[in-house]
Amino acid sequence: MYLEKVTYNAPQEGARLLVLGAIHGNETCGSDGIARLIHEVDNKVIHLDKGHVTFIPVCNPGAYQKNERYIDVNLNRILKMHDQPKFYEEHIANELVPLICAHDFILDLHSNHTKCDPFVFLDYPDDESRKFCKSLGVESVFTGWPDLFMDDEDCTTLACAHRAGKVSVTVECGEHHDPHSIDVAYQCIVNALMHLGMISKSNEETQLFPPRSKFVKMYRAFIKEKGGKLIKNWQHMDQVSEGDILAVYNDGQEEVSPINGYILLPNIGSKIGDEWFYLGTQES
Repeated sequence: MYLEKVTYNAPQEGARLLVLGAIHGNETCGSDGIARLIHEVDNKVIHLDKGHVTFIPVCNPGAYQKNERYIDVNLNRILKMHDQPKFYEEHIANELVPLICAHDFILDLHSNHTKCDPFVFLDYPDDESRKFCKSLGVESVFTGWPDLFMDDEDCTTLACAHRAGKVSVTVECGEHHDPHSIDVAYQCIVNALMHLGMISKSNEETQLFPPRSKFVKMYRAFIKEKGGKLIKNWQHMDQVSEGDILAVYNDGQEEVSPINGYILLPNIGSKIGDEWFYLGTQES
């Protein structure tokens, strides 16, 4: 058993919500936001009126202890059942997948290596998922992730939930070390509980986000194939134009933008074989 869980059952039946923190061990805002919420429930500041909620504050405890993204492999790329698990994260996946399947709604809380405003990944934007996503109050919503990796099996938390017929979103709450990201994680949990009718009281004066959403369609993922560097210190959501040079490899090969749009999640410290950056366009 790798995972510690905290579960609350209300007197009345209702939705079943699963809240995940630290899928990546160095992304701790979700863990801290969950801890704040647990403290408030235990001290009757927040009362669970309906339904069932399970919190997993730390989904990758080994990486969390080392303040690393993962131990062996990226947990958020292998979330399926493994018949003969050999990697550390595969053992964790075998615990997480049944829990995801046992709940109706999944809220997965992350943070980012680069300075950015909070945003949401909505990989499977059916009507119920859009409503759940919008209830969180985060302004920027990114769709289209599964299309980026259509040649490979998608094994994120969201894909795992989708295959099980569940509603799920992933929130990137801000930069890893920004204290505000903890507030974002906490408020997203409260907003989710309110949306699902699980709690009847919250401090609405602390609402952190505007009740509107800007949807951005992810267009392409750029994988770092060999040694190289970004052409400049790109920031998340910087606008780019068709033909702009985005990065250059050590052998002189250039990565050029094929569209007018945005550069997303640029990672100056990306390792060879990992995602380097993405491009996206605003949905009409």
